[in-house]
Amino acid sequence: MSEPAPRRPLRSTFVSVIAWLGILSGGSGVLVFGIFLVVQPGFQTCLGLLGAMAGLATSVGLWKRREWARKGFMAVLAYSSLVSLVSAVRFRVPQLATVDPGAAASTGITQAQVDALASVLHTGLLIVTGVVTLFNVLIILKLRTRRVREEFGAASEA
Repeated sequence: MSEPAPRRPLRSTFVSVIAWLGILSGGSGVLVFGIFLVVQPGFQTCLGLLGAMAGLATSVGLWKRREWARKGFMAVLAYSSLVSLVSAVRFRVPQLATVDPGAAASTGITQAQVDALASVLHTGLLIVTGVVTLFNVLIILKLRTRRVREEFGAASEA
């Protein structure tokens, strides 16, 4: 009598959907930052490209249920959330005089109007960034659950 094959955990829809979303966003990020790197090379563009590549690689690994990718994907989410929060807090609209004084004068837009709009934009940016960060934290918490860890064949985490 032959022994039954070891039972493999079911592949959760949650992990598959998150992996495919990561593959799509990572792939488009690699494409966009690759174009930006050609058009406007710079340190921040290189960091963006590296981040998109890391997101794409860990998303493919997540889809294949690799433990290194589960941990890496959580790290990519945490890193991208941190960078987004820092960028949102540091958001500044340049002074009209530094952009193009002639164009600013011809439109009739005043610096006070720009500052008022900047305040609204900054508030909206902080809210959106906070919501996205909350979703990232929830995804990280879900990826740390026992059921998902077992799906990846991971040892228990404390």
